[in-house]
Amino acid sequence: MSPNHVGMDGEYLHEVALFTLCWACLYWALRRWSPELDEPTVAKQVSLVHAHVAFLLGLWWLAFADDGHSLAEPWTRTFWNTEQALRINSVTAAYMIYDMHAALRFHRPFILHHVIAIVGIVGTHIFGRGACMNVHNIFCAEVGGIFFHVDRLTPASSPQKALTKRLFLFFVGVTRLFYFPYISYNALQALFHGECEKCPVHGFCAVALLCQLGLSAVNLNWFRTNVLQKKVAVD
Repeated sequence: MSPNHVGMDGEYLHEVALFTLCWACLYWALRRWSPELDEPTVAKQVSLVHAHVAFLLGLWWLAFADDGHSLAEPWTRTFWNTEQALRINSVTAAYMIYDMHAALRFHRPFILHHVIAIVGIVGTHIFGRGACMNVHNIFCAEVGGIFFHVDRLTPASSPQKALTKRLFLFFVGVTRLFYFPYISYNALQALFHGECEKCPVHGFCAVALLCQLGLSAVNLNWFRTNVLQKKVAVD
């Protein structure tokens, strides 16, 4: 098997199931250790843990992993599947699957985002393409996600509330308005002018690109409705 087609036919899907169990166990443990906290708060704490884990894994992959330098060759490696990238994908896919219970019960605007992410990541496990692009997405999302979840957990009366909201808006603006479109542009170039021209699963690359554009649209719409239109206060 080509080293950039690792994971075809779902050979790593068992890791998604294992990590899903780990996220569910963490939620159960936090509920048991902190019975005074309500379920939405515990779900937010698990989300904050995932944001840190995914950000650190993405940062390590971009900086140190042998297969993590696709920014240097964005058109040739965007849709690659590698073992390291697939494992990072598995961690986040598992979190999304676990967190669907919270999205359905407490925060329904997240449902579409989670469904697109799960379909896209599980597809990389089945068709053997797209894991590297997904790691860029995960890293991009969790840069702002850390401050998003910190802001959600910070009481409105806290003196740190204004700082956490400013940091959240800054990183969300940078990632949603610049990094996400950059990833989408590289994916378009890879699909039509790069690595995917002779790819045996060219159709899936096109579907993965649609998922990527869908995530970009969801994030931009969220930024428009929650930040630009509502003019989120930072004081």
